[in-house]
Amino acid sequence: MNSYTNYPNSTSLLKERQQLEKSLQVSTANAAKIQLLTQLKHWGVALVKFLAPSNEPRIKAINSANGTAWKVYDPVTQSSHLFTTEESLLIWLDQRYYLS
Repeated sequence: MNSYTNYPNSTSLLKERQQLEKSLQVSTANAAKIQLLTQLKHWGVALVKFLAPSNEPRIKAINSANGTAWKVYDPVTQSSHLFTTEESLLIWLDQRYYLS
């Protein structure tokens, strides 16, 4: 028994192949659409963040040979702070929250 037993003639095999190729093209087109929509969403989020900036502090971890430090920018006071311990950062964040 060979792989062509289920197909009475080569025309059926050709039609099956064409259907499979068409479904592959549809899958590829859908993947491209999803990728485009993902990129548009990314740019949309970036645009909203740019046009409507948040008052939340921006925290950046800085790793060095001495350990980790945290650089914080507070958009409310337009000031920067540098913390060498996580505890001091958390205390500052708590005070900032309760004072505003």
